[in-house]
Amino acid sequence: MFSVSSFAGGSLRHRFNYSPIVGFLPVVFFWAMFDFTLAYLLPILMEHSGFSVLIIGLLISTSSMWGALFDVILSIFSRTNSYRRQFGYLFLVCSFVPIMLFASQSWIMFLIVMALWGIYYDLYTFGIYKFITHIKIDNANNTTNFGLVSVIKAIAAVMTPILIEVFVFDGDNIAILFLMYFFLGLSVLSFYFHRQFSTKAVEHEIPVQQSKLKLSIRKELKVLLRVEKTIKPVLIAKLFLDLVDSFFWTLGPIISVSLSVGNPFGALFISAYMIPSLFVGFWVGKLVNPLGKKRTACGAILTSSLLFVLLPLITNTPFLILIVFLASILNSIAWPAIDGTLADYIEETPIVEGEIEGLQDFSGNLGYVIGPICAGLFATFSSNLGAFAIMGIVGAVLAVYLFIVTPRKITVVIS
Repeated sequence: MFSVSSFAGGSLRHRFNYSPIVGFLPVVFFWAMFDFTLAYLLPILMEHSGFSVLIIGLLISTSSMWGALFDVILSIFSRTNSYRRQFGYLFLVCSFVPIMLFASQSWIMFLIVMALWGIYYDLYTFGIYKFITHIKIDNANNTTNFGLVSVIKAIAAVMTPILIEVFVFDGDNIAILFLMYFFLGLSVLSFYFHRQFSTKAVEHEIPVQQSKLKLSIRKELKVLLRVEKTIKPVLIAKLFLDLVDSFFWTLGPIISVSLSVGNPFGALFISAYMIPSLFVGFWVGKLVNPLGKKRTACGAILTSSLLFVLLPLITNTPFLILIVFLASILNSIAWPAIDGTLADYIEETPIVEGEIEGLQDFSGNLGYVIGPICAGLFATFSSNLGAFAIMGIVGAVLAVYLFIVTPRKITVVIS
């Protein structure tokens, strides 16, 4: 029997040689626009509701707390290896967010939105990992596929603030509601078409592994602490980079709105931070080879931190945007250098893969918890741009410390 879905899922798939990863990118792109809309508008809506910058930072930090808690729950109790089901749960949770955001006036309602944010982002992380690791693609590898996803998310991050400035005026709740459901609807629609064009042959289910014999809590803690002590400099660098990212998403939208009053360049504050991630990843590998990953990361953090110190001293908006752009290029170099270092540790010592990944996730969550709180505190005692200067001073001191204490080669040895 002929049907549109069978025609789309059959004839067209073979005719156009459907690629599952390329076909899935629109799902990620529109979902990322939904997510970045929330990230961009939350600080602005909280400020309009009368919250101080300090309270805004505290509220936003709770999303990472909820995410960390749900991460543990999902790791323990999740028994599905189907990315389709994971994304189904993701879309379900996301569907509640715009309504809750629309109704948010009190701090309790914003806390609920933060909890939903932390939960759905974890669902996305688990889902995209399951998709990429469970699909069969000839002549491709996980690094390439994750790279494509990162570029698509970066494009969404650059475009979203611009579209918000065009279509959302003065915190218009109806416009916000429409825009978020519009992006989410396009993501769901893209997911539907992806399912029609892909086949079960594309996805291979990896059976849930049997539980391994675990060490005693005392021995497990001993191993974890030994690994943490060995790779601590790298974890500190990762924590700071995540802290910087949370700074931008806490104070950036507020700064962007204030700068754009009478100056169209002001709306590019967040975009200037995100654009470097579109192209730096293509050549960062060649850059880190002569200097080494760890020293490249430390040097990039030091230089970008010094640039952040200059921000409150600059009165020319286009020049301010340029400084943010240059600092972001340096952070975009440091990030893959740190991630590559951690990946090397896992490759060299696979027996502690779980411990390294756990410490990496914990340092990232800690950065996103501390970052918004510090952003609120620093902005309260200085100004929004002054907060970036204080962060820059901390980053410069930290980078010098890491230069001193980080050896050229770190070997994870577990006896």
